[in-house]
Amino acid sequence: MRDRFPEIRAAETDLVLVACQASTAVEAFAEREKLPFPIVADEDRSIARLWGVYVALNYESIHIARPATFGVDARGVVRYARVSRSQFSRARLEEVLAAFTIRP
Repeated sequence: MRDRFPEIRAAETDLVLVACQASTAVEAFAEREKLPFPIVADEDRSIARLWGVYVALNYESIHIARPATFGVDARGVVRYARVSRSQFSRARLEEVLAAFTIRP
């Protein structure tokens, strides 16, 4: 997302990354990767629980959040949602931005 952030901004969209990690790890990651968007540390998994992506226990993990992408418009309407089944699956930026494209 960092490398494609100009596309996100061109679509007049904001991006906030939520990571279920300690704030020190999140801050170090943001600094090391020079992220141009905010990243929030969800140490207690409260945001993950709120959005329904928290996993207490499954075949590949314990106490984590599934990778998820939500596109929320300015009115608070969720226009895109994808919750991945695995830690290695991610939403494609094109799919997310297409949810916000106004079609005639």
